Amino acid sequence: MVNIEARIEINGQEQGEQIKVKNLVAYCCGLWWECSSELPLLRQTFSFLQRLKHQRVVEDFRKQLGRITEGSIGETSIAAGMTGLLQGLEANLLLKEGLLLKFFQNQGYDQSTSDFLKMVEAFDPGMEFYDIFQAIRNVWIMNSIQILFGMEVRVTPSVFAYSMLYPYSDNYLDDESIPQGEKLAFNQRFKSWLLGEGEIPDHPLEKRIYDLIKMIEGEYSRNSYPQVYESLLAIHRGQEKSLTQQRGHLAPYERDLLSITFEKGGTSVLADGYLVRGHLTYQESLFLFQYGVLLQLIDDLQDCGADQRAGHMTLFSMIKGKIPLDTLVNKLWHLIPAIMETMDLPGADGGNLRQVISQCCEIMILEAMAHHSKGFTKGYLKQMNRMTPLPKAYFKGLKGRFQRTIKPEAVKGLLKRWLQETQGNTQNESTKAPVN
Repeated sequence: MVNIEARIEINGQEQGEQIKVKNLVAYCCGLWWECSSELPLLRQTFSFLQRLKHQRVVEDFRKQLGRITEGSIGETSIAAGMTGLLQGLEANLLLKEGLLLKFFQNQGYDQSTSDFLKMVEAFDPGMEFYDIFQAIRNVWIMNSIQILFGMEVRVTPSVFAYSMLYPYSDNYLDDESIPQGEKLAFNQRFKSWLLGEGEIPDHPLEKRIYDLIKMIEGEYSRNSYPQVYESLLAIHRGQEKSLTQQRGHLAPYERDLLSITFEKGGTSVLADGYLVRGHLTYQESLFLFQYGVLLQLIDDLQDCGADQRAGHMTLFSMIKGKIPLDTLVNKLWHLIPAIMETMDLPGADGGNLRQVISQCCEIMILEAMAHHSKGFTKGYLKQMNRMTPLPKAYFKGLKGRFQRTIKPEAVKGLLKRWLQETQGNTQNESTKAPVN
């Protein structure tokens, strides 16, 4: 358990006061160094036979999902078919009495997802499926923040715009075929738009980014909500600093990778919070910043192989293959409860949301470990495999199996049919005669 009293003390910001990102970064660095590097206590564990059973369940789910995307579900609606599949998967695999699915359904995530997909279709009909999925993950994070604040779960103009901004800009900045100088010039133009300056661009990608920023301005005026735009500039600065991680191999102590990583991840979710409500208390901004740090670290663990091949330096890619990742991932395991214990916000569906976030983070870490198993010692993997609900070899190839079974084109077709269903249901509801 982290010693709360030993954490770095920082002052929070009041509404309208400048966001103290440096203080939040320093706080999270202190929290990271306090987290133990020892093996965490194992929570739920699975036997060899249980893992084999789960493998059969997931394989059946994958095959049935493939049939749904191909349209082979008879008269059953897509929504009903998907719900049935997910309920069966969760009941057999997670053994949590449907906590995840019920939680998301009860909070209105179905409608939020449907609304977002309609907005994407109107804004950019040719958007690639993986970009849509990247964007919708951020919509779900912003929906969880709405729950934290006791707000209605819905896709506001700012939720849509911010979730779309970073698939566009991230993909441009991650494209290895684009020279570094062009990326830096693009970042300067992006910054001018965030400041409310600069000309309307001609380039189609840049025009979309410009239009999304204007969409945010339509909901939050710059004079009344200055922190919204400070938060957007904060993540922009974090991304600019993270470009230094793409400049080949760095020497030890050449760059403060820990602070760069934490600033990029923390400011991303901090901006989520400001774009959900317009202003935050200190306690809210602290939790959201830490949540972003956690998600960034998990993302870097998942991508450490690709980052290493591309010469991108992260906490994980710079040591993978040189020394075991065991102790670094141990700190990540301990960071989850250290952050969740600070999630005590008014309006929060506390216990359930904390459990949902923790469970999702743990699953992502286990999947990343299975995929990068050569980066860990055999003894460590043997210990951690007991927490893994699937056999290691199967878990490692799970993403590839689903990608081969469910092509992006088929998924886009599935999403369109689902939207047609929901639109049809809405029209049917509106034409019902009123009850006297």
